[in-house]
Amino acid sequence: MVKEMNINTKLIVGMLAVVLALTAFQSYQLSLISASGVNTKTANAIVSESSNDVSNTNELQQIINEITPKGTPDYGAKAGVSYDNVEAGLRTLTGYATISLSPEEQSTYDKIASVPGTSCGYCCGSTTLDQNCGCSHNIALQGLTKWLIQNTDYSEEQILQEIKNWRILFFPQPALQEELQNRNIDPNAVGLPTMVGGC
Repeated sequence: MVKEMNINTKLIVGMLAVVLALTAFQSYQLSLISASGVNTKTANAIVSESSNDVSNTNELQQIINEITPKGTPDYGAKAGVSYDNVEAGLRTLTGYATISLSPEEQSTYDKIASVPGTSCGYCCGSTTLDQNCGCSHNIALQGLTKWLIQNTDYSEEQILQEIKNWRILFFPQPALQEELQNRNIDPNAVGLPTMVGGC
């Protein structure tokens, strides 16, 4: 019987030692958290903020996916351009700026080129293609416009949409910031390149 008590006592003492060790370890961890100035409320706020960052990142990625053209446009094979290779597209479209238009085609070009928002806009401040800022992006947009007028039956609206598509590809960050502003989302923390290619 005394032997049984010794075994039970040893078990109880052992269990108490484990409980005391766990309690001491938890106290030590809490003291570290307190020493670092993080209280439970702050820790919860950090976790909540982290969750919001993930949510904002997902929302931002969704918007990027919505507005960024991908693949090859229907005229892409003939024109030798793809939305997925922006720098090569920039070089190719720049080459089309020297296309000579008929008087009727030139009239269509002049109408499109005078629409605000058709030029590069972001790197030099020009707002229409007819302002001839001279940067490679503006020249590429002029080339795109001329090529589409001469080689497709696109309407003026369709050509304007293609100009918008390539502007988004040439200037992903400013284009996304504009889109975020239109959706009343703070556009300040956008981690995209400001420009593809040089001015």
